[in-house]
Amino acid sequence: QRFNLSLNRATDEGLQVFDPKINPRRYLWISNASAEPIQEPNLSNFNSSSFVLPQLRDTVELPHFIRRKELVGQLSELVFPDLKILSFHEKISDYMHQRLIVFDKDRVLIDEILIKHIQKLQPESFFMVGNYLFYIRNKNEIVSYLV
Repeated sequence: QRFNLSLNRATDEGLQVFDPKINPRRYLWISNASAEPIQEPNLSNFNSSSFVLPQLRDTVELPHFIRRKELVGQLSELVFPDLKILSFHEKISDYMHQRLIVFDKDRVLIDEILIKHIQKLQPESFFMVGNYLFYIRNKNEIVSYLV
């Protein structure tokens, strides 16, 4: 976890990040597994097909074991071999929460609130690069899991 860094770019080789408090921006490459600094990768062989964004859906049938409040807006869905990854907005009183759920056939593996008490829908909450799931929690934390 590197709370002071913002994500600029993600590749199979690593993450390009910057410290938003430093101007002008100076980019740094870090490992997507350890967050330690790495050499700048050679991106001439970058394969954009390894970068996968979720599909927006108007409706998705959620399994009975996922408890939720009233859904608002579209759902983001990505199916990855045996897993399904969903992000959606739930209405909670006068606000919304954006939630991310990763599940297999009959169990939830990840269930996170990405951001609480929002008034507007948040775009593009997660993506995958190779076998790594990336998402942003609370607008300031990049989270990654090997899937």
